[in-house]
Amino acid sequence: MLRTYNAVLTRNYLEWTEDTPELSDRPQEVYVTFLEKKPESNQKFRGEKMAKALGKLAKIKAFANVEPKTWQQAVRQDSPITNREN
Repeated sequence: MLRTYNAVLTRNYLEWTEDTPELSDRPQEVYVTFLEKKPESNQKFRGEKMAKALGKLAKIKAFANVEPKTWQQAVRQDSPITNREN
């Protein structure tokens, strides 16, 4: 099983940020995946847009005629189980 460890790469140096792998003195073959981080401001902006949209729905009472129990029963239909008779 492959293990994954988080690290920060600076030039040719890896600094482990969480768990540290047990390493010997011999060279180790590794794979490095560069993660693209979304700017926090973009995430905050998306949250604000969501809050505004939900506020508008609440203001116009978009779901006033929805019966929660009936809606939940309609949405949560059990999926059929293979090789099972009803």
